[in-house]
Amino acid sequence: MLGSVLLEVSIGLALTAFVAVATLRQSMLAISAGQWAAMQAVTDAYLTRETALATRLPYDQLQQSGHWPPVSDATSVTVSLGSIADPAGHGTLTLTGRLTRSSSSETISADNLPEVRLTRLDSVLSYQIGGQSYLKSRSTLRTR
Repeated sequence: MLGSVLLEVSIGLALTAFVAVATLRQSMLAISAGQWAAMQAVTDAYLTRETALATRLPYDQLQQSGHWPPVSDATSVTVSLGSIADPAGHGTLTLTGRLTRSSSSETISADNLPEVRLTRLDSVLSYQIGGQSYLKSRSTLRTR
């Protein structure tokens, strides 16, 4: 009699542990999908801000601004944006951004047309989600 009670309790405990592990696994999968969506929204917002700034700045100020350095002087900046729930324990949101500017002068060969100056502003982000690395970029062309 005591042996059968012990067997039933053991089976019940094992079944409860199995259900708990399955529930925990499903919760972690739901969190990781939410983590990916949150990171995409954050990176899109950051690049939208950079694109708007590249379009809005006056051309002369853009050439003097330290915000988009020439390609030869470009450096990477790492920004920490906060933290999110991560099953692997890597819940810090960090973006590494690289902003560069490249210019060229093009002369149009038609009569009495001025020289056209073309500037390309590149914003490149790198980030990690779930152990995988991603790159996202935006380019803005400005003429004068």
